[in-house]
Amino acid sequence: MQNLRDAGCPESETARFIELYDAGRRREALSVLESFRKRLLDSLHEKRRELRNLDYLIYSVEKELKR
Repeated sequence: MQNLRDAGCPESETARFIELYDAGRRREALSVLESFRKRLLDSLHEKRRELRNLDYLIYSVEKELKR
């Protein structure tokens, strides 16, 4: 449970995972984890895109300052 919290998993999904896991429904429990992982990875990609855009803006302003 702590591992899920540390990963940022919402409380509702943590509870759903535990409920399914404890009921022996391991495949469904795994599906909950995989779904959260996909959303987390999508978020990471979006943040990387935002960071690249910001880096480009910083580069452009620094280049302008050097003129």
